[in-house]
Amino acid sequence: MKKFIFGVTIAGLCVFSALWAPSIAADEGHQYQQAVKAGNFTLAAKILQPLAQAGDMHAQYILGVYYSDGIGVSQSDETAFYWMQKSALQDFAKAQMFLGVMYKRGRGVTQSNVNAVYWYKKSADQGNSLGQFHLANMIYQGHGTAQSNEAAIVLFKKSAAQGEPNAKTILKRLGVK
Repeated sequence: MKKFIFGVTIAGLCVFSALWAPSIAADEGHQYQQAVKAGNFTLAAKILQPLAQAGDMHAQYILGVYYSDGIGVSQSDETAFYWMQKSALQDFAKAQMFLGVMYKRGRGVTQSNVNAVYWYKKSADQGNSLGQFHLANMIYQGHGTAQSNEAAIVLFKKSAAQGEPNAKTILKRLGVK
C-alpha cells in the first residue's frame, strides 16, 4: 500500500475522511465516502475541490495530502503547500504539523527551519503528538531555534505519552524514562 510522506497509509486517510465526511452536506459526504471506498481518488479530489475553495479546513488538508503525494491528482508540492497553508491558517493542528514538515524539507516553499519551528509549535501547542515530536527534534538539534536538551525532552515526553513511537525511541536512546 502506498504511504504518504509521514507514513500515513491510504487506509489511515480514509479513516480520517470517514470521521470528517459527516460534517459536510449529506450528499457530498456520501459521494466522497463512496469514492474513497472504491479507491477513486480522482473523483474524491473533485468532490473536495469546491469544499476546499469554500474554506473547509478538512477538505483543504486532505487536498494538500493528495497533492503532496499525487493521490487522485497530479503531484505538486506547490499546490500541496497552498492547500495545507489555507488549512493551517484556520488552526487545524494536523495541517500545521504538515506545513512545518514542508518548510523543513523545502517542499513547495523555500526551506526555512525558522518557519518549520513556527508551524510545529502551533501544532504542538494544540497537543498534536507529531507536532510535539518534530518541534522537540528542532529544539534538540538547535535548528531554527535555541538548542535545549531540557525543553526537547519535555516535548518528547508529551509526544511519547500520546503513543508516538519515534518519541519513545528517542527517549530510550537518551536514557530518559
